[in-house]
Amino acid sequence: MITYPDSEEIVLGSLLKSDCWEEVSFLTEDCFSTYRNKEIFRGIRKIIDRGEKPDILLIRYETETPASEIIDLPMALDVVPHAKMIREAAMKNALTGVFETLKPDDSVEQMIATINATIEKVLTNREEKIRTLKDATGDVIEIINDNIKGVARGVKTGFTEFDRHTGGLHPGDLTVIAAASSQGKTSFALNIAKNVAHESKVAIYSLEMNDVQLASRIISSVSGLSSKEILYRSMSNEMIKEFDTGVGKIQDLGIYFDDRSTSSIETIIQSIRKMVFKFGIRGVIIDYLQILSISNKTMTEEQFLGYVTRRLKNLAKELNIWVLALSQLNRKNAENAPSLADIRASGQIVEAADNVVFIYRPELYSRSYPAPFASTSTIGTAMIDFAKGRSVGITKFILGFKQEQTLFYNLNELPENVPF
Repeated sequence: MITYPDSEEIVLGSLLKSDCWEEVSFLTEDCFSTYRNKEIFRGIRKIIDRGEKPDILLIRYETETPASEIIDLPMALDVVPHAKMIREAAMKNALTGVFETLKPDDSVEQMIATINATIEKVLTNREEKIRTLKDATGDVIEIINDNIKGVARGVKTGFTEFDRHTGGLHPGDLTVIAAASSQGKTSFALNIAKNVAHESKVAIYSLEMNDVQLASRIISSVSGLSSKEILYRSMSNEMIKEFDTGVGKIQDLGIYFDDRSTSSIETIIQSIRKMVFKFGIRGVIIDYLQILSISNKTMTEEQFLGYVTRRLKNLAKELNIWVLALSQLNRKNAENAPSLADIRASGQIVEAADNVVFIYRPELYSRSYPAPFASTSTIGTAMIDFAKGRSVGITKFILGFKQEQTLFYNLNELPENVPF
């Protein structure tokens, strides 16, 4: 029997002491050679599936393993080679061990069936998501039939052109919304959150505003009051009525905040897992990428943001949720219509994202829109530019924008008549 006990302990220790689950999630408990290691791995997986971060105490509760056997588990900066070694060993042991289970009085057909079943199990564990073209074609046909019937597969954002172009927000997709400062990134994201929360629970992570400030912006967008009036001014009776009406529209929406002051991507991902497990959220908004802290000091900003963006993309696929990540643009070109090269540390962010969407408000710079909107008024409007769409292509369209109420709206709808 082939075993790598030191590598097994390194994997378990790394899972306890760092956030590396996504890198080794191909492992199963059968990859470990001892009962203790199997039990610790099983406990870690249960804890992570609940959206919590495993620690010694939680492992004790799950497995009754003595703390002395957990606390000394080593870790490695690069755990993947160790995880691959123990998986390969487990597969080799399964293949060689099958011959020990064969009995002399079994028929040849029985022996072949036993061997084939073992091989199939090993291959299944090795490539858990292998599907045939026929499988994928069946899903395509299902999508076509749903489109014919008018069944929405994506979650509608409430913005007509956005939804026409993309079909809404789709599980597994990472969309980056990018703009220069004061262009309305947060407002646009919160408007989407408000609109989708009727049918899809959403979690919001803001590294600049707390839940009260975010809630005041959402209330502002449906009440006609500015967030300044809501938070910092004495309201008249009429304003209180408007406020109460706005609150009545949004207070029961499925919007969740984790208001811990953190810029750690590990903590945010841990929270997202917990939100999915505990509250059933189907979408996430992160405001914004460049404010996350670089935990690995050997990375450049571009490398780190690429790492973060890929993790968010992988998380969207793993948990079957959509993710909106806001991104800052370089300040030097703020007055011009943005391009993909303007995203700070752009290369790897653009590569990892399914969609990249720009917000551009030339009104702030006394400039005009580029073609084809050169003759469109810039006053109280914004251009939404799909600069990258992995499955949907590119497009541009104009939305109305009321800055005081942080409200984006379809141009064919008067702001006061925006449906909610």
